[in-house]
Amino acid sequence: MRLTPVTRAKRFFELFNKQGDIVSETLTELSKSLLEGKSRHARLRDLEHACDDATHEIHNLVNNTFATPLDQGDILLLASSLDDIVDLGEETADKVDLYRVQSITDAAKEMGEYLAKARCHPQARKRERPHAAGRDRRPVLGCQGCLRAPQMEGHL
Repeated sequence: MRLTPVTRAKRFFELFNKQGDIVSETLTELSKSLLEGKSRHARLRDLEHACDDATHEIHNLVNNTFATPLDQGDILLLASSLDDIVDLGEETADKVDLYRVQSITDAAKEMGEYLAKARCHPQARKRERPHAAGRDRRPVLGCQGCLRAPQMEGHL
């Protein structure tokens, strides 16, 4: 079976979408946990392991692909950053369980609401970087939730 560069490039974006879905589900689960005051640590741990697997697969794909659709450093940074979000969500749930938190403060509940709204779906946006030349004219990867972050800052 012959693999084409298009097939591999498509796989990167499939994995980014998978990570984005995991990040969104993690933020939703963490939000529900904070709002309800109930532990969802087991589910968050499962999501953390799934995201680790996707991150590992992206690292392997970068190491086995000669020409990547984006800069290798950018791919690895995006994959690691998305994984970090899931890791921190799981770690938060772990600390709530570890310290046997009995009641969640209103500020934490409000933060949970913002987390649920901050859904993350990495996508290759159709525009290119302005004033870019040569290799830097590649598509820009953006996260829809992250792109809305400046709009949400005034609410915190």
